[in-house]
Amino acid sequence: MKTRRDRQHPPLRVNSCLGGDGPNRALVNGILYASRAFVRAGDDGRFPFRVHLENVRAYLGAETATHAKILIDFRHDSSFHLDKIRRRIPYPALLANRGQGELYLPAGLGIVEHLVGGGRMTKRRFSTRALLGVLLVGACSLTAVGEGMNLEAALAVLPEGEDVQIAYSAEGRAILEEAIDVLERELGVTAVFDHADEADYMALEIPLEHKTWVNALSQAYYTLGDVFVEESAEAKQIFTRGQFWGLKSLRMSADFATEEIRQGFIAAVAQETDPGALLWTYDNWARKDEYDPLGAIARNDPPKLVAMAERLLEIAPDYISYSAYRALAAFWGGLPPLPLITFGQNLPRALSYICPVINEPEYCADCGECPVAPNADQYFENRLIFAQYYLMEKELWDEAARVLQSILDEPTDEPHLLYNAYCRDLAGQFLEQVNEKR
Repeated sequence: MKTRRDRQHPPLRVNSCLGGDGPNRALVNGILYASRAFVRAGDDGRFPFRVHLENVRAYLGAETATHAKILIDFRHDSSFHLDKIRRRIPYPALLANRGQGELYLPAGLGIVEHLVGGGRMTKRRFSTRALLGVLLVGACSLTAVGEGMNLEAALAVLPEGEDVQIAYSAEGRAILEEAIDVLERELGVTAVFDHADEADYMALEIPLEHKTWVNALSQAYYTLGDVFVEESAEAKQIFTRGQFWGLKSLRMSADFATEEIRQGFIAAVAQETDPGALLWTYDNWARKDEYDPLGAIARNDPPKLVAMAERLLEIAPDYISYSAYRALAAFWGGLPPLPLITFGQNLPRALSYICPVINEPEYCADCGECPVAPNADQYFENRLIFAQYYLMEKELWDEAARVLQSILDEPTDEPHLLYNAYCRDLAGQFLEQVNEKR
């Protein structure tokens, strides 16, 4: 599949919230426990930090606020992952593990400055061996997230078999990220968990009755990357996590795991019966491969992706507003147009998959049962896929403009609040591009 063209989204306005110049500025008090503290700059201009819990308290002040309680735990003998913070503030290489249990922070920036944007902190070295907790508590305009989202609230954000229940907004993104944190904690993810290592996901001991939670995490990561993240490196990382959670769900089935060992992945998919595991594994995997097409070919990913989408169409064609049709249409319409190869762009095939979920009799005359439901195209992404992966690929600019404008003319109401709003945004962007071609 191709990356959606020039995707944009409402930014998470961390500056107005965390660096604040508005009315919600408040004092944030962080309490840092350590054995002793003293200033020491490294030879490379960075300040090493080690952690240890004993007697000394250092009170760190900041003049700005954060929207939710943030707890950072890390150990001296493991890689340091500030996943929660990275999802809130996109600062690559916020901290890195430099061996000997020392964690380095770029010179001139304190922990509080990273977390709340503009806070002040004396740069110190903490000799440590155990664990550090930095707790920042405050309030700002993102209070809709609330402090201490519980499991019930997290699952309500991600109901089984439905779109994520959030708005298309910065607040919606923050709620989604909080739900991810809660579910991962409930499933045993700790500070030493390596989100980039598939083996760590497979090693988690998760009861089978919590398989739907695993699916929810895969869906949550896909939604986060698809709707809210534009920067390619971060998006690829997010989709990789979603893919690994999806694979974890698939392999929690003893039948799947056994068949994969005996006959391979595609054979295991052919007998899978969990639509959530199939869809979210497919969606994350396909989006991740957009950032590494040559690697995808080398890994022989395309037939695996097709197998998952076709199996989903077989067992649950109406799942998430007919998602299997969209997946297959976008797959075949989004491949590079390379003739005489199995996995090259195939626009007639793309049309055959999208016709059942759109109301376009002129294009779908050969489809005897189209649309499959009278309101199928009220899920705007169905029409968007038709415009993007068929009409625009065939350079039918007037027709593409007609379909895109039909999306913009629709109100964004329940039950598809998030994705219909997002697709209206994309439709507006695509329409600008189409109008330049007309």
